[in-house]
Amino acid sequence: VQRNSNGWWYIGTDGKVDFSYNGIASNSYGSWYCKCGKVDFDYSGKYKDSTGKTYSIVNGRVE
Repeated sequence: VQRNSNGWWYIGTDGKVDFSYNGIASNSYGSWYCKCGKVDFDYSGKYKDSTGKTYSIVNGRVE
């Protein structure tokens, strides 16, 4: 997860924003819920990933 002038974004392995990414991503500030590649600071609730692990999200941040 990196910041640019349009917000905080999930960066794919090619070094570009991955607009198709939905899930949990991390950086030195913590782990974050990303929707369509962007950290969703408006989301609070539960998120279950493809392995079945459930995360508690508050304002986009994994608690």
